[in-house]
Amino acid sequence: CFFSGKGYSGKEIVETAERLGFQCLELEYRLSKKTFFEIKKHLPSTNLHIASLHNYCYKPDFIKTKEADADFYRLSAIDMTEWYNAITYTKKTIENANDIGAKFVVLHLGDTGQKKLREKFRQITEDNSLKKRTTKQFLKEYLKERKLFSKNGIDQIKKALDGLFKICDKYNITLCLENRYYLYQYPNFKETKDLLATFKGAN
Repeated sequence: CFFSGKGYSGKEIVETAERLGFQCLELEYRLSKKTFFEIKKHLPSTNLHIASLHNYCYKPDFIKTKEADADFYRLSAIDMTEWYNAITYTKKTIENANDIGAKFVVLHLGDTGQKKLREKFRQITEDNSLKKRTTKQFLKEYLKERKLFSKNGIDQIKKALDGLFKICDKYNITLCLENRYYLYQYPNFKETKDLLATFKGAN
């Protein structure tokens, strides 16, 4: 994150990181294809290694750096085009991790897509004149709707992970599911427990 989007070349990134005393780096979703391969080229001349890649890495060429997002395509997407794109580019990240010697791929699982309620919640939390009761009422409504949304979303995530873990086995790469902090994001505590039980023993 420190280097991404600031115009550093791959050579500058690895040389600066080593000079600062780092031993390993994570490459993330704002990194371009050009910079990725520059890093790979200059890595052997340093004592650094790449520990992990954060999905999607490198970013697809058609995405501008400032628009790059780990949730650009969501593994939870109900829209099949977006879902297939999420799987396709996650597979590419896993292959890139293997190519550069990283053993871990960090990824987001997506969100419920509750856009209207998210905006309403933002307005409520930013308006100091609203009573706490309003927030509590809304939170109850939000969680009720989230439960309805999440069934299909979690099913999509499970189907995606089932295939992705098989690719990880091929390359001996470990998938790291990032815990998220907004109500609309996956996974919450219950969903995390469910996913860990479903894929117990997977990479």
